[in-house]
Amino acid sequence: MCGVDPSDSKQWIQQRALQIQQYHELHLAVASARVITTVKETLCLQDINELKVFVDLASISAGENDLDVDRVACFHDAVLGYSSMLYDLKKDSGFQTFKDVLKKLWRALENDRLLPKKLVRTRSSLL
Repeated sequence: MCGVDPSDSKQWIQQRALQIQQYHELHLAVASARVITTVKETLCLQDINELKVFVDLASISAGENDLDVDRVACFHDAVLGYSSMLYDLKKDSGFQTFKDVLKKLWRALENDRLLPKKLVRTRSSLL
């Protein structure tokens, strides 16, 4: 491209790289959300408040064990970060709802760049 137009500022390269990173993060999120959705359905967690109670109980259960406390904290951050995908997006949702949910997800990712890694770690802990 730049060979064809030497005046090209190459800004598009950075934009495309960011898009690829976001697509990759979304792919990881979907794969990991499947595991969390299974947990949600297995425990019959109908809304985010029930999930928060579950996390509180898990925190109490973890006690003083640093590894378990870290796993619960990671689970908490991941599930809250992706909560719009887990609780706001229904099977019969339309495209506009999907776009709205993604806006919330992008905001969560901007606030916590480690969110995808936390979700993958949560997935690994639950498997």
